[in-house]
Amino acid sequence: MGTRNALLFAVSALTLSACAALDSEHATDRPGEQAEQRPVRAEHPALYTGRKDEDKQAAEAAETDDLWERVRRGFAYGDVEHERIDAAVNMYAGSHGYLDNIAEGAAPYLHYIVEQVEARDMPLEIALIPAVESGFRPDARSSMAASGIWQFMPMTAEARGLRTTALYDGRKDVIASTEAALDYLEMLHGMFDDWFLALAAYNAGHGTVQRAIRQNAQAGRSTDYWNLSLPAETQRYVPRILAVAELIRNPQQHNLTLEPLPNEAVLAVVETDGGQINLSKAAEIAGTDTETLRKLNPGLNQAVTDPNGPHRLAVPAEAADTFAAQLAQIPRDERVAYQHYEVRSGDSLSAIASRHGTSVAAIRQANGRNGDVIRAGEQLLIPAGADSQPVAEAQGVEQYTVQRGDSLSVIAQRFGVSTKEIRNWNDLDRNHTLHPGQTLTMRTNGRTAQR
Repeated sequence: MGTRNALLFAVSALTLSACAALDSEHATDRPGEQAEQRPVRAEHPALYTGRKDEDKQAAEAAETDDLWERVRRGFAYGDVEHERIDAAVNMYAGSHGYLDNIAEGAAPYLHYIVEQVEARDMPLEIALIPAVESGFRPDARSSMAASGIWQFMPMTAEARGLRTTALYDGRKDVIASTEAALDYLEMLHGMFDDWFLALAAYNAGHGTVQRAIRQNAQAGRSTDYWNLSLPAETQRYVPRILAVAELIRNPQQHNLTLEPLPNEAVLAVVETDGGQINLSKAAEIAGTDTETLRKLNPGLNQAVTDPNGPHRLAVPAEAADTFAAQLAQIPRDERVAYQHYEVRSGDSLSAIASRHGTSVAAIRQANGRNGDVIRAGEQLLIPAGADSQPVAEAQGVEQYTVQRGDSLSVIAQRFGVSTKEIRNWNDLDRNHTLHPGQTLTMRTNGRTAQR
C-alpha cells in the first residue's frame, strides 16, 4: 500500500472507529428520550441566522455550475479559528488524495444532501458530516457496528425509524438515513440552540453534552463548545467538520486540488406504488444498468426491494420520468422474478433448487454466497424458475492474491469489508492461516480497494 493511501486509510479508520466508540452514548441518550433538563445556553453560541427567501435561495443555487461552490456559499463558520481546527486541517491536508477520495464518494449523493440541508435552512457544513463519518461511503461499517454515510448505530437507527431486514438496511439507504440524520440534528439544535453543541451531541449523545454544560455553569466557566470538558473524540469531531469545510473553501491554500462536481441532480426518487421490484427489471425500464441502481440504492441488501418498503427507488435523474411512466405499465406480479423461501429442517440447496425448478448456482448468486451451508429458519431468495436469470451480480467480484505480510484484517480494511465477510466468501474457518500467493474472492460493490 502506498504511503499516501496508507495515510488516507489511517485517517478514515481513526475517524470511523472513534465515532463508533462514542456511539454507545448515542444508544444511551436515545433521541426519543426526555432530556434530563433544559441545558444551559452557551455563552458564545454558534448561531446561524442565514435564513433566506426560498426564491432567492433557489436563484443563488442556480448561479454556479460547480456544486462545491454552491456548498461554499452556504458555509456559516469560515471565521472560526482554533488550534483543534488547525490540527485537523493538517491531518487531512497531509493526505494529498484526501479531497479526491471525498469527491469520488460524494459525487452520487452530495447534490441530494445539499438540497435537503438547504431546504431546512441549515448551514452547509452539515452536508459535510458524512465526509468525516464515512467518506460518503454507504457501505462504511465501524468496529462498533455503526453503518452508512451518517454512521448510525443499530439502537440509534431504530430510535430514528431506520429499519433493518434481510433485504433492506435503512442506515445504508442514503435517502432515509439523510432524513433521519437531519431530523436528529434539528432536534439537537432545538435542544441546545447552538450548532457546535448539536454536532457534539450527534457524536457523543445529548446527555454527555448537557452534563458538561452544567459542570461548567456550576464552576462559573464558559459553556460554549470549545470550553466544555467532553470526550477526546468529541473535542476533535467539530474541528474535523470545520477542517473539511476549510479544505473545500481554500484547497489551493493547502496545496490540494478539488475537481468540480456538476451542480445538478444525480438521482431522483420515484415512488414504486407498493410491492417489490427487481433491480434488473427496474434498470431495464429506466434505461440504465443494475450496478448504477445498486449504487443509488445502497440500502438494498439484495437486488430486489423489500416487500415492506420503502416503496421507492432512486434512479438517475435523467431517467426518472421514463422510469415512472414505464413502471406504471407493469403489473405488480411481473415486477419481481423471485420469491421468498424459509429454509426447513432437512433442506439442502440442491433439494430447494430442484423443488423450484432452478439451479443451486442461481440460488447462491441470488443470495450473495459461495457455499451451500443453510440453516432452518433462514430466508432465501429463490429465482422463479429455471428459465429465470439469477440476480445480477450486484457486488463486483475481484480475485485478490495474498501478499507477504497480509492478514485478513489488513485485506478487510483495504477493501472496506469485514473479516467475517471474507471468510464467508471463501469458506475459511476462523483459524485459517493465509499464505502468499493464495487467491481470495472479494466482493467490492464497485469500490476500488486501497492499494
